Amino acid sequence: MITMELSDKQYDAIDNDYEETFYIGGIGSGKTFVLGVFVYNEARLKGSVGLITAPVFDTLNNSTLPELKNVWSQLGLYEGTHYVIGSMPPKEWNIPNYTNRNGKILTWRWGSYSILDGSDNFNKHLGLQLDYVAADEFRDVKGGAWDKYRGRMRGKAKKALGLRYKMLAVTTPPDDPNKIEKLLNDRVNVIYGSSFDNAKNLPEGYLEGLIDKYDEITYNREVLGQMIHLGGSVTYHAFSVA
Repeated sequence: MITMELSDKQYDAIDNDYEETFYIGGIGSGKTFVLGVFVYNEARLKGSVGLITAPVFDTLNNSTLPELKNVWSQLGLYEGTHYVIGSMPPKEWNIPNYTNRNGKILTWRWGSYSILDGSDNFNKHLGLQLDYVAADEFRDVKGGAWDKYRGRMRGKAKKALGLRYKMLAVTTPPDDPNKIEKLLNDRVNVIYGSSFDNAKNLPEGYLEGLIDKYDEITYNREVLGQMIHLGGSVTYHAFSVA
């Protein structure tokens, strides 16, 4: 059995009873690591269909996906053996194709699928029936996308078993905290993490060096993971912190 060490905050972001979770953390705080474990947990359900997204496809393909693959390799999952991306599944897997072309589709060996796409043209996903959504760098995701994805949470795999649909967004704090505040309700969980939560996995001296590179407000937001309004005040009052 492969075990992975998670901080309390990382664990709470992955395993909770909320339908939606926003994990807001400083740079290097392990946000994409959380996203990778979350996707694996959700995709283990045979027949499930999820969406893995980032602000644009280039960001997803060049930044998010390589990090997710690294997380999955730590879990003992490798491309070509346990999943394929953008190609038909090998015949010996004995599972159906998601589409006739399978472009921008990650197919898991056990027969579940993850759609890979940017959120810049989110209206093209209006016909989807999703079991989960995993979004990277939500701070730059196009406005309106999250609400549209909420309406797509009616995947057949979870419906058949009566399971809870899940959405997770990881991000450094947005310049305008209202981008997240306006999405909050009783079904939404918000977890804060700082870069220091993941210090043991960062290069020695990395965090200390950021003190000299950033002004106070930028440091508080980009490293400590604080939600700061344009006036410079820290805001937490609108959130239910796990």
